[in-house]
Amino acid sequence: YCEPFADSGYGNDAFPTGWKRFTSYNNNDYLHIVSDNDAVDNRPLRFHIYRDLYSYAVLPDFVIDSVKHLNISVSMWSQSGTNPAEEFLEVGVMDNMDDIASFVVVDTIQNSDVGCWQELSASLSNYNGNGRFIALRMRELSGNWRSIYLDHIEISDCNIPTGVSATLHGRRTVRINAPEQSST
Repeated sequence: YCEPFADSGYGNDAFPTGWKRFTSYNNNDYLHIVSDNDAVDNRPLRFHIYRDLYSYAVLPDFVIDSVKHLNISVSMWSQSGTNPAEEFLEVGVMDNMDDIASFVVVDTIQNSDVGCWQELSASLSNYNGNGRFIALRMRELSGNWRSIYLDHIEISDCNIPTGVSATLHGRRTVRINAPEQSST
C-alpha cells in the first residue's frame, strides 16, 4: 500500500480516501493535506498541534484479521517544523477505527534534523494484540506549537533488514554488507 497524497486535493477538508482523522481541535486545520510544502513534488500531510493536544490519522482497513502475524513497516518522509527533539510521531494499531481509546503505541519515529526531509520507518512486528487498523498519532507535550509533514507513506509485509553496513572502496565503489536474515 502506498499513499503519496497526490490525488487527495489540499486544504482543510483534504484527506485520503478511506482514512479517518481525529483531532482535539474543533476543525480540520490541524491535520490535512497542504500545498505550501512541496519539497518532494507532492502535497504532504501536515500534523499541527498545540498545548497537550493530539491528532490521529487512521489508515484504511486492509481487510485482514490482525496485523500481529505480519511484519509491516511504515516508511515515510517527515519534516520537522521547529524542534525535532519535541516532534515525534507515534505509530500504532487500533482495534476499532472509530475509537482512539483502542490506540496502542508500537513504535515512535522522529526526524533528527530541523527543516530536512528524511526517510523514516517503524516496524509493527512487535505488536501482539488483535487490532487491524494502523494509525499515526502526534501529541504535544511541552505546550508549544509543533508541526510534522509526511509524504509517501508505504505499508509492506517485507522484513526490514538489520545489521546492514556500507564500506567505501576507492572513489566510486561501495560494498554493501548484510548478514543473512531470518525468514520468520
